[in-house]
Amino acid sequence: MMCAGIAAAGFIALPVKVAPAFHVYVGVACFIVGGLLTVELAMAGDLWAPAAIAAIVGVVTLGAIISSARRRFERREGEESRPFP
Repeated sequence: MMCAGIAAAGFIALPVKVAPAFHVYVGVACFIVGGLLTVELAMAGDLWAPAAIAAIVGVVTLGAIISSARRRFERREGEESRPFP
């Protein structure tokens, strides 16, 4: 089950590192595709426990990606409003 969690985190986090300009969109797309693949594999092999772990880790990973994007956006927004020295 731990391997399923590591694979889910890698399936979402690695493509996000490759496409930094669209990392939230890429993360959401990989989360959806990974979820569909996980459900398909779980139904085929009756592996619902690893699928549940992969879903939980995927949600946490996607939340971390979105929160880092939000912090980056807020930081960039704050820098623009500062006056020049």
